[in-house]
Amino acid sequence: MSYRTLVVVAAATVVLGLLSCDSPLAPRLDQLSMDVVSGNGQTGIVGTELAPLIVKVTSGGNPVSGQVLNFRVVSGNGSVYGGTELTDDHGIAQEIWTLGTDARVLQKVEVRAVESRTGAQKVFATFTATAMPDKAFSLSAAAGNNQTAAVGSSVPIPPAARVADQYGNPVSGVLVDFLRPASGSVTARFPTTGTDGIATVGSWTLGPTAGTNMLLATAPGLILTGDPVTFTATATGPAGLTITNIRGDGQTPPIGSTVPIAPAVQLTDQSGAPVAGVVVTFSVTAGGGSITGATQLTDGNGIASVGSWTLGIVPGVNELQAGFNTGVSRGATIFVATGKLTFLTVSAGNGFGCGITPVSTAYCWGFNNTGQLGASTTETCQFGPCSSTPVAVSGGLTFATITTGDGTTCALTPSGSAYCWGDNSGGQLGNGTTTSSTTPVAVAGNLTFATISISNASPCGVTTSGAAYCWGVNSSGQLGATSSQTCIYFGAATPCSTTPIPVSGGIQFAVVSAGGAFSCGLTPSGAAYCWGDNTVGELGNGTTTPSTTPVPVARGLSFAQLSAGYDDICGVTTSGAAYCWGDNNADGSAGQLGNGTTMNSATPAAVAGGLTFTAVNVGLGDHTCGVTTSGAAYCWGNNVLGGLGDGSQASSLTPVAVVGGLTFSMVTTGGLHTVGLTTDHLAYTWGSNGGGQLGVGTSANTHASTVPVKVLGQP
Repeated sequence: MSYRTLVVVAAATVVLGLLSCDSPLAPRLDQLSMDVVSGNGQTGIVGTELAPLIVKVTSGGNPVSGQVLNFRVVSGNGSVYGGTELTDDHGIAQEIWTLGTDARVLQKVEVRAVESRTGAQKVFATFTATAMPDKAFSLSAAAGNNQTAAVGSSVPIPPAARVADQYGNPVSGVLVDFLRPASGSVTARFPTTGTDGIATVGSWTLGPTAGTNMLLATAPGLILTGDPVTFTATATGPAGLTITNIRGDGQTPPIGSTVPIAPAVQLTDQSGAPVAGVVVTFSVTAGGGSITGATQLTDGNGIASVGSWTLGIVPGVNELQAGFNTGVSRGATIFVATGKLTFLTVSAGNGFGCGITPVSTAYCWGFNNTGQLGASTTETCQFGPCSSTPVAVSGGLTFATITTGDGTTCALTPSGSAYCWGDNSGGQLGNGTTTSSTTPVAVAGNLTFATISISNASPCGVTTSGAAYCWGVNSSGQLGATSSQTCIYFGAATPCSTTPIPVSGGIQFAVVSAGGAFSCGLTPSGAAYCWGDNTVGELGNGTTTPSTTPVPVARGLSFAQLSAGYDDICGVTTSGAAYCWGDNNADGSAGQLGNGTTMNSATPAAVAGGLTFTAVNVGLGDHTCGVTTSGAAYCWGNNVLGGLGDGSQASSLTPVAVVGGLTFSMVTTGGLHTVGLTTDHLAYTWGSNGGGQLGVGTSANTHASTVPVKVLGQP
């Protein structure tokens, strides 16, 4: 009968015994004795079965039948076939033991007698066994790979190969052949593996030429995984070399851009002569970023140049190391480049500003009382928490466009997902809550937007299919539809929607601009529609009647661009003429409509001066700015703290030129300050600075500027 059949029979007996053996006459554990009959001290191959483990249980010299015995592996991670056995009529029980797979670990099984009535156990016997490795299965490198030594010299660590069985146990007595290399030589090339499974070559001398040397190791007559093993070593060249930066140090390009001059070094010998053929390795050591052509050989002039160096996306110091190691001479040098901010788009909010860099990261600066900068800040300005220099918006997201309001910021990712951060008391973050956030949160609804806008607390966006959605405060119907929610906004219960709702009317829009308590949009054909509050004629339809649905703007003008402010709005027609309507007398003399009067207008009124604009922008502080087709910036309206940028603090009823001779691609207006972007992607600010919104490292309105100043961190 085979071992396994014996065990099966024993297992069946166990089942019967467990069902029937509960006699109060059964001997107690302290009345039992157990003898090992056979199976102790065996030797076997890892992972294989041993001869049966056989024990005999007696009491007072008499065999004990039906006694429950537990066979348990306590060392070596092997296994037993049944685990629980019953003694037969002769007091005999047996078990099959399969060894574990680690030959270095002691193999042990304990046999415990179990008292049926109480479940008590007692160890009566212990079996041990010695596990031997299986047959040779794999060949691998154990030591001496990837070394460097001078040409014609021996590597410091002789290469060694390891032979193991399928479980990783070392196999001794295997012959390993270290084949003669193509260049250089070896000694004692036929070692045999020891008890650790390792065979070591006597020595390996590299060839006479600098570069990579290879040595192969194989086990003749065996088919092993990993055979042959390849050892490599780098033969290095001359001594006493010096490395010097010769070009490309100290550059100040924009973050995320490639430096215009690729860094290069020169290697010279002790006499100052250039050394050719030495490997130079370039690596980024600070600032992030990346390089191409990291490994180069010096040319006939001893010069090696990195392929390209692209800086990281965080402003500040970037470092690139260039180093060499010939084995007998080594050295390194550092190149430093300072990554500067540049912007593709900017937006001015009420007391703060933001911009998107060419690498799609967002930075904001200024007032931060509600988290509108998108990051926690520790600075305190005249009016509260702030940052007077740009800080990165947290969360690691990339953005394509950004828009700022009164304590809230929203942005679109390159794929059209909307995120908002800052004040959320009116549901303006659009995430289904009224909890403010200092980090971007996703706008609910999984909508894909083409444009997004916020001026006060009621953002709007247009999806890629042309559908307009708005969310946030809905006190005057500015969301373009009725909403069922109520938010506590500025201490009062106010209609709102904490998630986007579609603007009613079914009109297809190209863009929507959100104002204070109203919104306006342009259809693809350039027709303007507005909805919401109309107290001062901001809907532009010739009345002061509010509307929760879009109404057409009077005069039938065809617009290319619109911008809504707190309670006024301006647009540029397809011919470049600027028109504004709504409030024109917020402080008794503002003149933000730019038509030479302080009278409100319920229909579009032409901006005076006959200028041709590409875009205009209306903010929350009763002043308006625009950029002409030549890139000149003009502003009009309130100028109490220099928001018009003309060098004065005198308000103007008509456009005045922004001084400084800068060429702008866009200008945006905030509360009492302005942010402009030049055609070379630099952000300039002017006006109020009580919240650090000029971004120049100072705050308080005593540091306001009536002329453009450059935001810090730029070239």
